[in-house]
Amino acid sequence: MMKPNEPGKQHMDGRLRAIRGGRETVRETVQSSEQDDWIASYMPFVVRTVSRVTGRYVDTRNSEELGVAMEAFYEAVRRYDADRGSFEGYAATLIRHRIIDFWRQEKDRTRMVPLEDEDLAVAGAGADLEQQEMLKLEIREYEAQLRDYGISFSKLAEVSPKHRDTRENLLRLAREVAGRPEWIRWIKQKKRLPRRQMKTELGATDRLMTLNRQYLLAAIVLLDSDLDLIRDLVFEREEETGDAL
Repeated sequence: MMKPNEPGKQHMDGRLRAIRGGRETVRETVQSSEQDDWIASYMPFVVRTVSRVTGRYVDTRNSEELGVAMEAFYEAVRRYDADRGSFEGYAATLIRHRIIDFWRQEKDRTRMVPLEDEDLAVAGAGADLEQQEMLKLEIREYEAQLRDYGISFSKLAEVSPKHRDTRENLLRLAREVAGRPEWIRWIKQKKRLPRRQMKTELGATDRLMTLNRQYLLAAIVLLDSDLDLIRDLVFEREEETGDAL
């Protein structure tokens, strides 16, 4: 396979840095003659993003999701500006949202991933069909987000603390962290907890954060997401029964 034009990519990456510094507009970048080479150089990034969202190998010749992702990537190039943070992070988020929208529009129910967590399945059993389908989509999106942090959705029950007091303390910490935008930006960039800040400002101990790293990150990711059905079910269940995640 022909390698992408590396000088073109370097030039376009320089254009992105110029946008971040306010020295150039997105329109000027999009109109650049090197755009196609630069976009081609990002093809592996797009494929990896699709694979993370779908949780499976991407057939570059037949994947409908990849086609959706490429359209989303072009949209990201057109819409990106310095206020949106890193280009890769913005593009990945846009790709994820467009794929989810695509799944929502699909009529083929075989594309829906079955509920893998029995507790969420029971919690959603009383919902109507449309809500159950939306819940399946949200679970799939949550799985994709957790994979970015090296967390397995199916293993959450195993890493959940057994004692209610511990869970309540962890959820309190997660809410505190989720309410601080600068910490959330740091977590999304580093893919780990801001342990020093949590220790000095929230009183979290090293032992608590080490033993419950995955649970804390999973709760923070959920609280910061737009996965309303899962978030409401999980935290409503915690309030009623003392169980969550």
